[in-house]
Amino acid sequence: MLHVAPEPVLAKKLEQHFSEYVSIDLDGERAMKAMDVTALTFADRCFDAVVCNHVLEHVPDDRTAIAELYRVLKPGGWGSIQVPMKGDVTHEDPGVTDPQDRRRLYGQDDHVRQYGSDFIDRLRDAGFEVLILPKQELADPEKLDRLSVGCEDEVVLVTRPLGS
Repeated sequence: MLHVAPEPVLAKKLEQHFSEYVSIDLDGERAMKAMDVTALTFADRCFDAVVCNHVLEHVPDDRTAIAELYRVLKPGGWGSIQVPMKGDVTHEDPGVTDPQDRRRLYGQDDHVRQYGSDFIDRLRDAGFEVLILPKQELADPEKLDRLSVGCEDEVVLVTRPLGS
């Protein structure tokens, strides 16, 4: 299991369930290894699963990051790749660097884009098969209120096809 920018509570649970768990972050103090998601040093097809939640909206070259996640996932492997989505079309402009402009355009001063539902196309372009599940199908409303991130209504799961 590869966990990118690990959330502490989720990291503890994943470590308990996966005998081979590795976490990475640009900040090596927040994870087991300091590493950039756009330049993973792992071998091809070495992970059964990847979790990358609310990271890609911070990464200037998200397509390279998505390709790297695909590269290190074994055929038949799965992943959870969550981003905040709003509308149909992703909005991004590399020239927008002012934190106030980023907050206004993308929702946070450290985001470099606001994804639209076309994010799914970016995952498919990298080779992933994509499954989208409405969060309401996963838990009752009270539990979702306690567990959920309010910036998305769906869970995006990916798989790497067996023959790839």
